[in-house]
Amino acid sequence: MKIAGLVTRKAIRHRWWMLPLMLLIALWLPAADQGGYRTDTHYYAAIALQAWKAALSYASVTPLLDLRAGDRVYMNKPPLAFILHGEIITWLGLSMWTVRLGSLLAAMLTCVATSILLRRLAGWRVAMMSGLVLATTVEFFRYTRAISLDLWQCAFVMISLAMLVMGIPRDDKNENRLRRGWMVAAGVPLGLALLCKPFMALLAPLLFIAWLALRRKHSAILMTIAAMIVGVAVALPWHVWMWHIHGDEFLRVYVQNQSIDRAVGNAGDMPGVQEPWWFYFNVIATTYAPWLLSAICGGSWLLRRRRPSGGSFALMQLAVVWSVAWLIVLTVFDGKSSRYTVIIWPLLSAMSGLWIVHQSQGAAGMMRTVGRYVMLWLGPAAVFTGVLLTTVPLNIHKPRDFAWDQLLKEVDAHPDRELVCTQRAHHIAANLVMLGRTWPPMMEESPGMLLTGMDASSPEFPSAAGPGTYVLDHAQEYDPQRLPGDLIMKSEMFVLVLQMKSANPK
Repeated sequence: MKIAGLVTRKAIRHRWWMLPLMLLIALWLPAADQGGYRTDTHYYAAIALQAWKAALSYASVTPLLDLRAGDRVYMNKPPLAFILHGEIITWLGLSMWTVRLGSLLAAMLTCVATSILLRRLAGWRVAMMSGLVLATTVEFFRYTRAISLDLWQCAFVMISLAMLVMGIPRDDKNENRLRRGWMVAAGVPLGLALLCKPFMALLAPLLFIAWLALRRKHSAILMTIAAMIVGVAVALPWHVWMWHIHGDEFLRVYVQNQSIDRAVGNAGDMPGVQEPWWFYFNVIATTYAPWLLSAICGGSWLLRRRRPSGGSFALMQLAVVWSVAWLIVLTVFDGKSSRYTVIIWPLLSAMSGLWIVHQSQGAAGMMRTVGRYVMLWLGPAAVFTGVLLTTVPLNIHKPRDFAWDQLLKEVDAHPDRELVCTQRAHHIAANLVMLGRTWPPMMEESPGMLLTGMDASSPEFPSAAGPGTYVLDHAQEYDPQRLPGDLIMKSEMFVLVLQMKSANPK
């Protein structure tokens, strides 16, 4: 009984961060092992899995830092998120739920860091309510169903932001020494965020400096700049090392293509993508129900004479500066995607949670009592319900494409035929890695040419029949004139062409 009472007291004391986590887990569990791979999940998982296999085979960390996509160098993104996801998949086994588990952990870290930040500024009620809002935000938790580099970047940025808030100086000079240490140490998670996605995380401390200037906390600005320097120092060695190995090609791919070209909408992997300038406003308006109204009401406090006092108003200022600035920056960038909004949701949820808590201040006593029972019963009940729903055949995700299994049957039936892929199909060919096979080598081709590099109509083409080559191509870009051969299989995603070394067709 004493142990049960101790556990109960601990649970009540920490309900402000535990309840959002329980709700997030409950939402993730149903159909966590169902469906196919979304967006770039198969591609990222294949890169991560391949890196870990190579690292364990060669007993070296180099494959984890210098990534490969099949037989090609992958320099588009930093390696940290791939390392984390690959470790989970390697040690727990390859399955749909293990591929998605890393994103759940990133979302959980984001929730906890956000709750710590909000509790520091506005109390545990605001922290708990905002955490619940964040956990139930559709555009936040749905990316736990895919490998999301944006979630990992957001997690480390929010950890850094929470440490910066914890380090804001107060009147006690002895305590301020420790606080300054927190602020400088905040550069470590900032550097880890820079090792998840290129450069964008550096905007976070700049926005924090803007908020400090509004709050007239000038002594903390220098410490925030020091945190930025630490963050750059953490991330810089990998960038310098990659530049040393790959030279100007790394700068062209990583800086020019993946950063500058994406900002202006000219990235090679985003051809023709031109969303309207109001794209992100539409995402918020259509997916943030039912919390949009409470967020607007909370933000409107900055325009009213009657404002919340103390830390609540400081939090509202930070939330508005953060949300509006990120929204403007993302809108200015031509390359747009709903997954980029992940960084906005944590402090936008603070605007909702703060307004809801202040509107219910008159029922504070009731909230305290209800909060205890919610923590004791509703949180575990939500997780238990999520576990039960894993046994129900829910159709939450688009079914897996079983055409890949048919492709493997065809290839296995002819082991003397090599399987290669076109440059256009290199991305989708990662699905074969997720089925336990190797990544097909990518071959360069030109119109009317066999992938062996020899024209079928050429007199030099061998007249003797040979085993042939299977060529995997992207279904939407397949052109029989560009890729001659017998069409063996066609699915929604790919085509399989057989190129035979047959008699000279003169």
